[in-house]
Amino acid sequence: MAHTPTILGWIKKYDIKSILNAPGGSRGDEESLKEAGATMVLSIDIGGGSPMTEDLCFWRPPEPYDALYTNCFYCTSNSSQTGNHETAAKNMASWPVKYIIIYDTKGFDWGPYFLESGWEILEREPQDFGTVLEIWGRAA
Repeated sequence: MAHTPTILGWIKKYDIKSILNAPGGSRGDEESLKEAGATMVLSIDIGGGSPMTEDLCFWRPPEPYDALYTNCFYCTSNSSQTGNHETAAKNMASWPVKYIIIYDTKGFDWGPYFLESGWEILEREPQDFGTVLEIWGRAA
């Protein structure tokens, strides 16, 4: 299970009910997000493994969600044919969500792109090996 007690606690603390899981995780990941309080989880895959496969550099959700949860996206290839991590960070920062939850190793620094799009870090928890947990919210 990729979700830590911290992430599950944030879902409860921030009353997150709808989550974009991008890139999408396993069915078990969706279930653990729901056990923490989410009532709707939409998983978007980047490699063709789930029912919905999209290029996260250009795709936008058709409706608002409470949160975007992204796990191990910025430390690996994003599978886009035309975009890069910068393109993806700018795109994801424009999505109609209240929070962005990131569980990733800083192979690429998404922070400047989120900051310039009006986001701020609400909470951050460093992990082993340069991995971080962060929850971002819209700056006041």
